[in-house]
Amino acid sequence: MTSCCRTTGSDSVDGLLHLGLSATQEGRPAEAGSLLDRAIERGLEMAPADVNLLNLGGMANFRAGNLRRAEDLLLRALEKAPGHPGIRENDRLVQARLGKP
Repeated sequence: MTSCCRTTGSDSVDGLLHLGLSATQEGRPAEAGSLLDRAIERGLEMAPADVNLLNLGGMANFRAGNLRRAEDLLLRALEKAPGHPGIRENDRLVQARLGKP
């Protein structure tokens, strides 16, 4: 994530990501998805081309079981960085879980 997105407080991008990942680990996928989406959208308002944020959001949603949202974010990241090996691998994981070749 770029430094433009780092602010303090639980309503900051970092704070929302932390809360979302905690909710995922604690088995609250609906809450996690909501928090993660708020973090991603807020971060993308500040840095719309941040492929790292898109990738992180995709994988956080993948872990929370929000596969369609994960797919959307990772495809957006791949549009901006088609050769990025980490994003390509994460997209492959999501596609496999969705049952796509």
